[in-house]
Amino acid sequence: MINTISVVMNSISRRLINNCYTDDTYLELDRNQEIFKIVLVSAKNVNCNQFPSDVYVNLTLQSPFIKPIQIIITEFNYSSTETIQIPVDYSFLLPGTTIDQYSLINYARFSIYSFSEITEQEIMASYLKKSNLQECFAYIDLTINIDSIRMITAPLSNCKLQISNTNSESKLTRISLIINDVQYSFNTSQLQNFIDCYQQPSCNNVESIIDSDLSEIIIQPFHSAKLKLLSHQGTIDVAIEYPIQYIHVSSTNNLFQQSIFYDNYLEKQFYSYGRNQ
Repeated sequence: MINTISVVMNSISRRLINNCYTDDTYLELDRNQEIFKIVLVSAKNVNCNQFPSDVYVNLTLQSPFIKPIQIIITEFNYSSTETIQIPVDYSFLLPGTTIDQYSLINYARFSIYSFSEITEQEIMASYLKKSNLQECFAYIDLTINIDSIRMITAPLSNCKLQISNTNSESKLTRISLIINDVQYSFNTSQLQNFIDCYQQPSCNNVESIIDSDLSEIIIQPFHSAKLKLLSHQGTIDVAIEYPIQYIHVSSTNNLFQQSIFYDNYLEKQFYSYGRNQ
């Protein structure tokens, strides 16, 4: 595992080792996670094995960055280290700017150095990491009562740009729960709360409660549910659906509860029953 912390580069004379990496080395930006990743393609130069396990990395970028991002990496190994992840530090950007204003066509360069050695590499290609919109949540848990639906979602930070209403390129406009083909929509307040919590790093769970008469749903022998997000991206509306794995259904007499686990791999439902406390 590679750990990173901020450091300040000192003015020390170091021995330059050339050709540690090839021009196939590239830079990847994850705007959701706000992380730069340098993907290293080794030139298999034996002279580069001299680097110790603790090294410094200096990533130089163009505007809106006003100075290089500097970090230290532990457990570096020239033969086996294939990527370097560098968190975006907003103190290195022009005041009032964000990572969204960085253009991947701009010049980029990095150096890896220790107390006595240094290697430098110009980055010839940069890419934007595309979000996997099927990995926005760690899990979704649903409880169906006679008069309400309670949903707990565990946010991941992979979709912060998509689950937003401030991003000019992508805005979440609607959230719905679909249970046995019946749709229940979030109101404006619930939608905003869902977005606000997803954007907060400290928010581990988003609780959403929809009041509705579900007596007809509860008495049905089988239940399926999915969460549907409608996002306006550019000039089109994109619908994203997530099958809900954990469904708990209270019985009509409130004595027993049915729990359903949906296995996405087997595409089968498993049921368990227990007495409500």
